[in-house]
Amino acid sequence: YQDYCGQVEGYLFKFPINTLAIESEIFRTMMEVPAPSQTEGLTDENPIHLEGVLKDDFRQLLRVLAPPRRFKEPVPILTFSEWTSVLKLADMWCMDVVKEHAISNMNNLADIDPIDKIVVARKYEIKAWLKPAFNDVLQPSKTFTEDDVERLGVEGVLFRFPINLLAKESLVFRDMMEVPAPLQTEGLTDENPIHLDGVSNADFLESLRLLYSQRFKDPTPKLTFDEWTSVLKLSDMWCMDVVKEHAISTMNSLSGVDPVDKVVVARKYGITSWLTPTINVIIQRSQPWNERDVERLGLSTVLKLAEFRDRLQPRSQYGYGFDWELVAQRRETSVDFSGVIMAELPDFQGMLYFKRIPLY
Repeated sequence: YQDYCGQVEGYLFKFPINTLAIESEIFRTMMEVPAPSQTEGLTDENPIHLEGVLKDDFRQLLRVLAPPRRFKEPVPILTFSEWTSVLKLADMWCMDVVKEHAISNMNNLADIDPIDKIVVARKYEIKAWLKPAFNDVLQPSKTFTEDDVERLGVEGVLFRFPINLLAKESLVFRDMMEVPAPLQTEGLTDENPIHLDGVSNADFLESLRLLYSQRFKDPTPKLTFDEWTSVLKLSDMWCMDVVKEHAISTMNSLSGVDPVDKVVVARKYGITSWLTPTINVIIQRSQPWNERDVERLGLSTVLKLAEFRDRLQPRSQYGYGFDWELVAQRRETSVDFSGVIMAELPDFQGMLYFKRIPLY
């Protein structure tokens, strides 16, 4: 086994060229060049430059291949990420046997994030992984992060789903199914999908998860307020009245929801029953207004709610303390706010100021 020298990301690797040549026609061709003509890789000063290869990927491939074992010895214990490195180079260098070996071992690993499997399956065309991995993604127990949605892809991704899943809840999709078969070809093939314009990946995924759970009598998925908003958005768009009411009911029972977010959703989807109690919570809270509140609610709403709070005045209970009453308008006060104005308004930040002290 003649040792060759390869340079990967500036690092020199020494390896028996036969190890790669056994599996790859690319390296077999390299070995067939007559010795006097083939000097690349024979010395440290003239290594083979493996462009586009990462040193960590190459190291994992050598762990699987060296010494030449044809997979008769125990398989190295690699993680899903390390096997992905092997798969990447096996695909690049047409190592078909190594590629199948990597795919088989990766598929047998336990506790792998289904989104990781979907990403790898799409990249290396492992079609057998896609259906079970998407099924795992749609399970009620699965929660999504922004990174998950980004890795799954944005608009333009193809989804396969039973049309009756949507038609059962939506008049829009029921009408679509009633078109005679010879005329209705949209959605029947990957080449002619239904284009769901104005629908984001995240919104559609959350809606499918809920519909799947209802179809198979699974528990309702534990979604966040934002995820339920995705369901509400599409149920409103596609006239899924039952799904919409279910989303509204579940969202209203969630705890720890920002009341400002709740008002925004209530206004957008006409949930008037939320408005009075939620706005009341906003006015009652000790938290001051911030720029995000103004952006979300609008300046006119924030000014009106601030006015309601300004009209709140203490009322004596005649020796039993104080409570509060809401008067018709804000009352004048003689309190001097000069100190707090100069201390906290940005106009005065960084300035020194002196307060005149009366002499008696």
